[in-house]
Amino acid sequence: MVGKVTSNKPKRPGSAFLLFSNEMRGKYKAEHPTASVTETSAALGEIWKTLGEKEKEKFGKEYQRQKSLYDADLQHYMEHRTQEDIALEMKAKSRKHKNKDKKVKDPNQPKRPLSAYMFFAQEVRPEFSSKPVTEQAKALGARWSLLNDHQKEKYNRLAEKDKKRYQDAMVVYRGH
Repeated sequence: MVGKVTSNKPKRPGSAFLLFSNEMRGKYKAEHPTASVTETSAALGEIWKTLGEKEKEKFGKEYQRQKSLYDADLQHYMEHRTQEDIALEMKAKSRKHKNKDKKVKDPNQPKRPLSAYMFFAQEVRPEFSSKPVTEQAKALGARWSLLNDHQKEKYNRLAEKDKKRYQDAMVVYRGH
């Protein structure tokens, strides 16, 4: 068995319903010791539905309190996280999705540059917004192929400019 990868990232608080469930689960199990986990969860859900707004508000306020603490902790974490923290997050994410073949992208890595065709598509796509995506793609491709080199030059310049932006950003990202 492979060891669990843990991150230093703060854990998001449970919802008001989860706080209610955690508080009530022990009491319910004491009254119904033979109830299965499924039965207990279903019963707690039914009890939650019958609670008045006043009772639910107690758990809602506790959730809001925990959420504000979480937000502050998360902001501090994001400002001070290290490369090791990022690596742990990426490793945990790849294990969570069980995609050992798929490379997990660093969220700080610059976005790849757009091609000339993608700049063209961004400009022209609104004309086809009422069509299904597959028809949009066919129409855009057909329209692109009808353009001559002079008409494509505008988009080629934008693509070159974006490629330069990407190369410069990668130099900074890699620390060279």
